[in-house]
Amino acid sequence: MRNNCLPTAIAEKPYLLDELTYETECVLAILRTINDVSDPHTKSHLVDSAELIGTQLLKKLEHNARLEDGDCE
Repeated sequence: MRNNCLPTAIAEKPYLLDELTYETECVLAILRTINDVSDPHTKSHLVDSAELIGTQLLKKLEHNARLEDGDCE
């Protein structure tokens, strides 16, 4: 089985709820803004930003889940 734990000292600690909440709020704010933007170039940057933050958020949530399951030992 492949170990998907982060290869840093952070690997032993869960991400804090405040950090995860902040990143979630950022993604939601970007998504709410996209509909108000008419410039396709700006809209593309917003979509890319939301995707990047969302991907990082998902990795952190998966990391926390692995810690809870005891898979990072």
